[in-house]
Amino acid sequence: MNLEGKILAALNPDSGLTARDLAEKVGADKTEINSILYKLSNQCKTRKNDKHQWFLQSNVASTSGNNGAVGQKMSEVDLTTVVKYEPTPEQFPVIAAAAGSQLFVEAGPGTGKSETLVARLAWLLGEGGLNASQILVLSFSVAAVRELKKRIELARENGCASISYIDTRTFDSFASKFLRLVISQKELNDLDYDQRIQRATRDLPSNKNAMRILGDFKHILFDEMQDLVGVRADFACELLKSNQPCGFTLFGDSAQGIYDFTIENGPSRTTSGDLLKVIRKDYPKLDDSHRFTTNFRVGGDPQLENIALRGRTLLLESPDKARDFLEKQFADLEAQGSTGNPAIQPDLLHAATCVVCRTNGQVLRLAGELHKLNIPFQMARDKNEFLPPAWLGRVFLGWQNNTVGRQDFLVKTQSALTVSGEQALQLWTGLVSSFGPPKMVSFNIADLRAAITDGVVMPEYLLYERNTNVIQLSTIHRSKGREFANIIVVMQTGDGDNQKSGPAGGEDRTSDAAEPRVLFVALTRAKESIRRMEAQSKCIWMSADRLIKSHPHAKGFIVLAGFQVGLSLDIDQDAFAVGEPDDVHENQQWLLEKTRPGTAVELWLDNLDDGCPGYKIMIDKYEVGRMSSKFGWALWHTLKNLNGHKPKKFPRRITGIWVSEIITAVGNQGNDRIDRTFQTSGLWLALTLEGLGKCEW
Repeated sequence: MNLEGKILAALNPDSGLTARDLAEKVGADKTEINSILYKLSNQCKTRKNDKHQWFLQSNVASTSGNNGAVGQKMSEVDLTTVVKYEPTPEQFPVIAAAAGSQLFVEAGPGTGKSETLVARLAWLLGEGGLNASQILVLSFSVAAVRELKKRIELARENGCASISYIDTRTFDSFASKFLRLVISQKELNDLDYDQRIQRATRDLPSNKNAMRILGDFKHILFDEMQDLVGVRADFACELLKSNQPCGFTLFGDSAQGIYDFTIENGPSRTTSGDLLKVIRKDYPKLDDSHRFTTNFRVGGDPQLENIALRGRTLLLESPDKARDFLEKQFADLEAQGSTGNPAIQPDLLHAATCVVCRTNGQVLRLAGELHKLNIPFQMARDKNEFLPPAWLGRVFLGWQNNTVGRQDFLVKTQSALTVSGEQALQLWTGLVSSFGPPKMVSFNIADLRAAITDGVVMPEYLLYERNTNVIQLSTIHRSKGREFANIIVVMQTGDGDNQKSGPAGGEDRTSDAAEPRVLFVALTRAKESIRRMEAQSKCIWMSADRLIKSHPHAKGFIVLAGFQVGLSLDIDQDAFAVGEPDDVHENQQWLLEKTRPGTAVELWLDNLDDGCPGYKIMIDKYEVGRMSSKFGWALWHTLKNLNGHKPKKFPRRITGIWVSEIITAVGNQGNDRIDRTFQTSGLWLALTLEGLGKCEW
């Protein structure tokens, strides 16, 4: 009898044995015993309780040779089918821990954290005995949530049907969802993301309705825990505290914590390390012994493996030595030109390559040069920026009822998107499960608007063919949680980079303590190759929260040469639906047919409203929308700050910008400039723009 058979023979359904007991009983190594036990539990032949005792499943004991599942739920948990890989001995104990377990997992880059998280979800739905409504998954960024949802969708397609119904969202989105139970919509709209998190942390313990909803969750999973700092760390702590007893699984990596800059001037100074200390203190049963060390990302490449393993070890032991090691690795990389004169190898100009830059200025400079060269690319969004998919605006444009019934949705979707009934049903299921019960047959349009505003990640459907196989551009911070075959790193922040003095904002701020970790994150995104690019963003600097380019004039004043376009609220979203209904429909159709990501855009000065410049959005000399007064005043204040007096002249045109995405706008339903035809849903197509615009005077 082989070792697996001996273990099955030694176990029974009623009295448990630990791995140590089994090792003594069958005469084998404990580590090998553990590995086989988890493999057997993966096959639903064994189970483990909270005391780490193992039992034989009753169906295995009663039916000789039966490898089937116990009950209907067990059919969802053939993990090798669901996640398409064989979990390692490091991963098995995390995947198969009881639903009431409280775990912290230290997982380095490329060690299979995301796969383990999804396998953990499948296990909880099966052996763990939970249903989807009892599990909550929270992550730090929209990009991380989107990546998780892709993997969750694959697990659903592979047989774990209910896994897609698990509530998976950002901490910010969950805070907004909670606050809707406590405060008015107007009050919520007046709060920024950090203020929403603060308010939710304060009000959560005292709101009975919210506590009841939170109490429905029996297991909570946190992803990218090392990025939880400041108010988000406080919120995470309160979520766990307010929902006890409850199991939880926390994934993080101390070597990749690069968001400490967000707490420098914030209301909370809590670091991710502080959060972990509190959790260790408050939860004495916490199992924090799990370490993922095997790197699957690099495929055995010795250079990449050395960076990942040695770099991480040095970061945790001696940051100064880590800096020296990582900077040496960076300096030895093959160069690909500069952000001002890129020389990227042609065979790298595809979606499997990402240029990761230290600053937003470097990204904008490189993007502008690639746009001039007609090289298509895609820029990563801010961690909290959710772009509502355009198909929603197409379907709900002119929707006349506050209630959206499934049948009405299916009919309109098939007509508006020219899709089959099956495709329309898939969109309905994905949509309703993203913000409500998956089996509901109707919803209120206000709930959809609220979910979009809260940043709930919705199902995707492309309205048009687009070239997705384009090179990716990102800051290092926004590349967190992602991987690419090829990485080009832009890291220089010394001479020649941002030479104009001015306060660096957000993730562009540097610190001696954080820079080695930032470089480590950049160098560990690659699966196959790493190269470098020189930084060149001279005279591009941060004014308030916006990047600009300026130079002195011979007559003694400062000329504004470049102005960043594409920040939050830069565009008047209502302008895309202003006018007579026929004109609005024509404009919406024009957007769909004539614009694509990368389409060149110009801003034309149109009027001055009480000193604030107003700009039209022009594509091929056709007005498609307008910039907001926020954008106009930002330009006004920038010019005033440059020269110390109120500006009287403004750029007549701003060129060198482009369409970033076609999205769904959540408009102001009370705007009397918008016809009643479009006010019920308040949803329509709009554009986002990006680029360091060239100011033409």
